[in-house]
Amino acid sequence: MKKYDAYKDSGVKWIGEIPNHWEAIKISRVHPIIGSGTTPLSSREDYYSEKGLNWLQTGDLNNGLITETSKKITPKAVDECKMKFYPIHSVVIAMYGATIGKVGLLDIETATNQACCIIVPSKRICPKYTFYSFIIAKEELLLSSFGGGQPNISQDIIRKLKVPVPPLSEQQSIASYLDVKTEKIDKMIAKAEKKTEYLDELKQSLITRAVTRGLNPNTPLKDSGVNWIGNIPMHWDIACLRFFLRLINGRAYSQNELLPSGKYKVLRVGNFFTNDSWYYSNMELEPDKYCDKDDLLYAWSASVGPYIWNEAKTIYHYHIWKVQLATSMDKMYSYYLWH
Repeated sequence: MKKYDAYKDSGVKWIGEIPNHWEAIKISRVHPIIGSGTTPLSSREDYYSEKGLNWLQTGDLNNGLITETSKKITPKAVDECKMKFYPIHSVVIAMYGATIGKVGLLDIETATNQACCIIVPSKRICPKYTFYSFIIAKEELLLSSFGGGQPNISQDIIRKLKVPVPPLSEQQSIASYLDVKTEKIDKMIAKAEKKTEYLDELKQSLITRAVTRGLNPNTPLKDSGVNWIGNIPMHWDIACLRFFLRLINGRAYSQNELLPSGKYKVLRVGNFFTNDSWYYSNMELEPDKYCDKDDLLYAWSASVGPYIWNEAKTIYHYHIWKVQLATSMDKMYSYYLWH
């Protein structure tokens, strides 16, 4: 895309500079109708039906086009719970829960639960442009969120959000450009994910064979007597792991014990993956409540699996075990055994 002749300060930190003829406007000025929904009583079987009417939840949001909902509701639920249906081309934002900040563009008419904020289309702004605006505004919305363990975005926060607004014809051109470009990238991502899935399966197969059969392909085998293990080398034994290790559970924390900064990091299961947001603690605990570099850990809640800790002394959370091995057990062999 070519540059514009002149730019100006938008006056909004997260947006930065915008072309001279654009504006930075509160979303409620270009989308006056913003709403939400409700959840029919889950204990009422007569409120739900697989062949019912669309009812959107935040788990249905995929940062893309919404063509169906995972749950359906009956006309009775609509009538008794006074459910409102939102039109095609409405933009949906998840206000809380695991999907907070996720976005969807409706390709169906649907009612929603209370965790969805619905921005009804208006004549002043292209729906697809609004959709893309909220894709890039996620970080700004999360910075404005409130709440302790599980942050929330309110409708008021969304209404007050300022977005860059070019003329309508330009919005449509930008949206069309992004449709083409993002579709190409999505295809590349799908191809890469398929390759990654194949490589993950190959990796798992390699680990399983090495851990259960060793490295010599010609060694004589015997039945292990354990279904998931299968055959093992003749000179190997089968034994219960509890005789060769000790699992030490981490400590549970109340929210007021978790600090934004402090002497020790507090390792949670999410920190093994994409969550780079850390809590800290100044508490001095028993020695076995800390993990040190090269310790073998095992997450037993949410994302289950072994990890080798590669940072300095850290407190580990209740959903993680620290593994103490007998001298007869090799740490890296144990790590691969639990993969």
